[in-house]
Amino acid sequence: MAGTEAFDLSASSVKRSAVVRTIFVYTFLAVAFAWPPSSVFASDWFQMTNIVLLALTNGYILTLCGVKAPKAVEENMRASVGGYIGFCIQIGVFSGTIVAASFAPLLKAQAA
Repeated sequence: MAGTEAFDLSASSVKRSAVVRTIFVYTFLAVAFAWPPSSVFASDWFQMTNIVLLALTNGYILTLCGVKAPKAVEENMRASVGGYIGFCIQIGVFSGTIVAASFAPLLKAQAA
C-alpha cells in the first residue's frame, strides 16, 4: 500500500501517524496486565482489533518512512540514508524482541 500513489501520505502526516502509534504501547500494556475495564481490555474483539491495527499501521508507516526518507536528502546521500534505515529497522526489530521476551516472566507470574 505504501508504495502506491493512492495510499501516499505527506511527510508531516507520516510523522504524526508514527507518533500516534505510540498509543499501542499503552493498549498492549493494558491487555497484558489486565487493566480495568476488563470488559474492554480482556475482550477478544479488542485484542484482535488491537493486534491487527498494530500490524497494519506498523508495516504501512514503516514503509512510508523508508520510502520518504531517501527522497528528503540530496541524491548523492540517498544510498547512505537507505542503508541507515535498513540498519535502524533491524535494531528496532531486535530491541522489540528483547523487550517482548522480557515480559514473558511477568506474564507467567501474573497468571499463576
